Amino acid sequence: MTQVSPHPFHDLALQFVGELCTCTRDAPTEAAHREALQAFCNALFPWVDPSAVSHRLPSFPCGKRTTSISMG
Repeated sequence: MTQVSPHPFHDLALQFVGELCTCTRDAPTEAAHREALQAFCNALFPWVDPSAVSHRLPSFPCGKRTTSISMG
């Protein structure tokens, strides 16, 4: 029998943190970690509703390349 959590956002937060840790855990350097983190964040952009974001989304400097996306 499948259990349904009374706190669905808690489950989503745990899944988010788990996936974030998974994508960055094998980064051998700080720069590689930042690159993996930026790629993770960039993959989330299609799911962000621009009307729900009242501020500029962060970007993480990755070596010579800096990515910045303004959502509104």
